[in-house]
Amino acid sequence: GMSSDGPPGTAPLTIFYNGTVSVFNVPSDM
Repeated sequence: GMSSDGPPGTAPLTIFYNGTVSVFNVPSDM
């Protein structure tokens, strides 16, 4: 995300898709 209020390295990304919750660890610089 655009917010730099998360942990360094990777930030948790939670996506709600068709009622399914998927959690991914993505680089903060993306």
